[in-house]
Amino acid sequence: MKNCQHNLPEGQCGCCNRLASLLAAQNAKKEAQAAKTARRQEMANRDTLNDKLFDVMADSQWHTLAELSQKVGYAEPSVSAGIRQLRNDMGFNVQGEMFKGGEEGQRKVWRYRIAPADAIQMPAPASPAQAINAA
Repeated sequence: MKNCQHNLPEGQCGCCNRLASLLAAQNAKKEAQAAKTARRQEMANRDTLNDKLFDVMADSQWHTLAELSQKVGYAEPSVSAGIRQLRNDMGFNVQGEMFKGGEEGQRKVWRYRIAPADAIQMPAPASPAQAINAA
């Protein structure tokens, strides 16, 4: 058995036990702070328009350009371009539809969403030969 600096068997010195507990608590606090800093850096790297758009639209709910613009902090033309990038460049199934606003005489507005996973269907091959060739 190893003795502490007070020449007592390990684990029996109250002074050294408190010191060990304090050091363990400090180490845990440092590790928690490092993890928090890493999360902040990761979130800071997710500041692009497309990241923000995806984060908002990932709920598969319908959103108008005005709503998206307000939520992500970019102008509507930029949001529209970002939606095109999500659809064309990144391959997401972004759906759009025109709907009429709630009040009579209100203009028609486009709204968008990323399709829910269960709504995405793969087209069936036209023939068994195409199925073999596709595999």
